Amino acid sequence: MQKKSRGRPPSPHSIRAKAKTAGLSERSLYYAREIMRSGREDLVAATQHGEMTIGAAIRELRGTAPPDRFNKLVSAWNRCSDDEQLRFLRLLLDAGIVAPVRPGHVKSEI
Repeated sequence: MQKKSRGRPPSPHSIRAKAKTAGLSERSLYYAREIMRSGREDLVAATQHGEMTIGAAIRELRGTAPPDRFNKLVSAWNRCSDDEQLRFLRLLLDAGIVAPVRPGHVKSEI
């Protein structure tokens, strides 16, 4: 619910005025302030350089960021049955994405 303007412009020191000047929503301005006060210089720098949105930074800060694609794949793999995993590996093998490995010649890069 928004407050009604009583015909006068907002104070130049109000959050609404600062958000409008910065081209942000009031919520984004609050989030930006939370990020800056957190002491997470990596998030501050990433948002300032346009590498990360304020929303993504606040989710990372609060620990609510969705898993990245790799972790989604690992999670999906772990939910699969043995038959489904073998079917997927066969598809990768047939597509030439992976090569068969002889026992005792496994090289881990992770």
